[in-house]
Amino acid sequence: MVTLWVRAIKRWHNRLYEIMEAGLEPNETLIDMAAETARYCRAYPDEARAMTLYRHTNLLVSCSPAMIKEVASINDEIFGRLTELAFMRYPARAGDPELVYLVFTAVNQLAYGLIRPYIGSTDPIPEWMDELIRLASNAALTLGDYA
Repeated sequence: MVTLWVRAIKRWHNRLYEIMEAGLEPNETLIDMAAETARYCRAYPDEARAMTLYRHTNLLVSCSPAMIKEVASINDEIFGRLTELAFMRYPARAGDPELVYLVFTAVNQLAYGLIRPYIGSTDPIPEWMDELIRLASNAALTLGDYA
């Protein structure tokens, strides 16, 4: 089950890397990354469900020793690249850890919170959810402009 979880996380990250490499400006990249959460979970419902099997912190204390290094570092690159994007989006606040948390929330947590009720449900994630996530993520990202 841990291998399935790791595979799902890596596939999702790869989709996010593709967006990061598309050459869009930072704000649009972050918004596209947020919307990708719904698109990914719609395209790969079984993997979306697999990603809900474990919380990363809980898995770190319960996975096999053979998997611990991979599980421990699975988010390092994506978080590093998200941090770079955050500082590109808000250059005057580069180095501000609170800003990184705001961006992570706007890109990841907000999108996930909106689609979570559909994961594992017989109801598909509605197509209109993508635009709702884009708008909500953009609104959340503007908070960084005023702090």
